[in-house]
Amino acid sequence: MKIFIHEYLAGGGLSGSGFEGAPVGEGIMMLQSALADFGDANAVAEVFSTVDHLLLESFKGYPGVIPIYDNYRQTISHMLDRCDAALIIAPETAGVLADLTRAVVSGGKINLGSHPDAIRDSGDKLIFSAVVSEAGLPVPKTYPAACFFDPKIVFSGKWVTKPVDGAGSDNVTLHESGEPETFTHADSRTIAQEYIEGDPMSLCVVSGMRESSILSVNRQILEKGAKLKYTGGEMTADKPGKKLSRMVDLIKEAIPGLRGFWGVDYVHTREGEVVVIEVNPRLTTSYCALSKSLDLNPANTILDAATREPKLGEVERRPVRYDISGASTC
Repeated sequence: MKIFIHEYLAGGGLSGSGFEGAPVGEGIMMLQSALADFGDANAVAEVFSTVDHLLLESFKGYPGVIPIYDNYRQTISHMLDRCDAALIIAPETAGVLADLTRAVVSGGKINLGSHPDAIRDSGDKLIFSAVVSEAGLPVPKTYPAACFFDPKIVFSGKWVTKPVDGAGSDNVTLHESGEPETFTHADSRTIAQEYIEGDPMSLCVVSGMRESSILSVNRQILEKGAKLKYTGGEMTADKPGKKLSRMVDLIKEAIPGLRGFWGVDYVHTREGEVVVIEVNPRLTTSYCALSKSLDLNPANTILDAATREPKLGEVERRPVRYDISGASTC
C-alpha cells in the first residue's frame, strides 16, 4: 500500500498563521515516529507526508516528505489522490480531525483511524461523558460552564475547567474546593469537571471493527499548579488485566467507530477504582515510545486493524519514559 501520514500541526496545517501556543514539538515527534514505523511495516510500498517548510530541518533523512508553503489544501488533496490509505493525526479542536478524516473517507481511501462520528462523540467532552456514563463506566461529574454555573453547589472538592473539545492539557485549570465564582463569564466552549484524586494513567489501544487490543499501560506525568500541564509519562511493563480490558471493551461498545490507534486517559483512585477521563481518537504522544517498549512494530498492528481484528498474543513490554520532546529508555 501507499500510505499518506498527515500530522496537522507539523504537517502544514498552521502554515501562514504561526506556531505560537501550539504543541508543534509533540506533532514533530509523533510524525517522526509514525514515518519510521510505517516505513518498516509489512505490505507497505511507500510512505509519504507533508511538513511545514519551516520545519524541514527536523525531517532530514525521512523520505517522502513534501514541504508546504501556502498551498495547504491543494497539497493535502493531491496527497489523498496519491495514496491507498491515510493516517490522520490532528487535534479534535474545532473539528479539525473529523474534517480531515471525512476527506479520507469521501475520497474512497482506507482510513487507518477512527470514523468521523466516533471522533465527534469522543472529542466533545460533554457528549463523551454522557455516552460513557450510560455504558456503566465511572466518569467525573461534567457540566457546561453556563453563565449561572455555581461550582460550590455541584462539586464537593476540587474541580477543573477545560475546553469542551481541547486536546492534551490545553487550557486545563485546577480550582480549589469552595473557590469563589470565578467562572461567571465562561464561553460556550468551556466545561467544568470534577477533579478525581489518584494516579493519572493512560492506555494505548488498537481496535478493529469489533475487537480491541491494549498495547500499553502508561503513567502520566502532570505538572500541577493553577494550570495542569502534561509533560510526558512512563510506559510500564504491566499487563493490562481484566479490569482495564473490560473498560476498553465498554468504551468500544459505546463508541463503535473507534478504530486503529486511540488512547484512554483515566485515573486509578486510592480506592482501586478506574475512572475514565477522556478518549483521544488518534495517535497520542505516548505512541512515540511504543516501538521501544514492545517487541513488535505498532504500525503493523494498526494496519491489521484496518482489514481484520488486531490480535497481539503474548507481548513483551519494557518500561520506557517519554516526554513531550522525545522518548528515552529507562
